[in-house]
Amino acid sequence: MLEEAMSELADTIVLITDLEHFVGRPSAKALLEAGATVYGTDPAFADANMRSAAEAALPGLKTVSGSDPVVAAGRVLEESGRIDVLINNDAYPALRAPLDTAKDEDLEATYEALVFKPFRVTRAIVPSMKSAGGGKVLFLTSAAPLNGLANYSMYASARGAANSLMLSL
Repeated sequence: MLEEAMSELADTIVLITDLEHFVGRPSAKALLEAGATVYGTDPAFADANMRSAAEAALPGLKTVSGSDPVVAAGRVLEESGRIDVLINNDAYPALRAPLDTAKDEDLEATYEALVFKPFRVTRAIVPSMKSAGGGKVLFLTSAAPLNGLANYSMYASARGAANSLMLSL
């Protein structure tokens, strides 16, 4: 069963966002070992040394420079002609703040990283997936919104929004 699943990945083009965070590297490693072509984006990849280090650590990985994953997705589509799997591996610190002391700019930054950015990159890739007859979009989020998380309303609500976005595709 595992062997069969791995052989299905042999000609798969995968894009992973925020590769240097959360489960980006382990996901890339497993997919590369299964034979997929893996592209990774991360804000750190604006630095050529960081891109080189990631590619050295994960042979076969193709990093995409720049911090805008929508631009990165366009580059991958231009180079490969398609993206079969998008892994929204978006990361942002879970800021601890009681609701009455939470700052608007922290809420906006949390939603930008965990909701708006994955929405935009998914929206950019879905048309090519539709043209190709399908694809997979994964959101690596959190169970925090399922029961709430005291003093982490910004994080839990953003993860809940991302979970709802995923369920709405």
